[in-house]
Amino acid sequence: MTTQNTQTETPEITTDAIFACYDMVRGVLLSKCRNPQVAHDSAMNGILKAIENMDKYNGKSKVSTWVCTVAYRLWLDGIRSHANSKTTYTGDAVFLENVGGSYVIEDFDNGLDNSVITEALAKLSPAHKQVLTLHYIEGLKYREIAERINKPIGTVMSRINQAKAKLKGNNALVAMMKQ
Repeated sequence: MTTQNTQTETPEITTDAIFACYDMVRGVLLSKCRNPQVAHDSAMNGILKAIENMDKYNGKSKVSTWVCTVAYRLWLDGIRSHANSKTTYTGDAVFLENVGGSYVIEDFDNGLDNSVITEALAKLSPAHKQVLTLHYIEGLKYREIAERINKPIGTVMSRINQAKAKLKGNNALVAMMKQ
């Protein structure tokens, strides 16, 4: 009678295998945050976290998938904690003012003529125009819009998606909304 070893061994991973995942991790995070510097920093933080927790890798997925998951969750935790933070970042202007420097804010130019935006928004219903303005111009989050207009968050999301679908013919405006 033969006995089989029912214990499964956890596959060994190396730091080199984790570092080899950098390009994939950075690409995944770049697709989420759309900021190359944030993607790089978050990818490196995720890789370091994966190295710290190499002993927790169970071998049920590829190393690259596991590292991407670790990095993505770490990035997402940072986003969530920042959203829940009561601290307001005052920016470099305060620092420069305190050390005697100067700070000039350049006007943002998205390459669109205001008449293009006005014309596109005029084609929308007041409800769709309202949520787009609150989200893309005032920078409110879906939850904040829902509270302001006293509608469920699902309604806000639906209206934004419907408005974007109606504006699809205006490629310049749709490109601006992806920024």
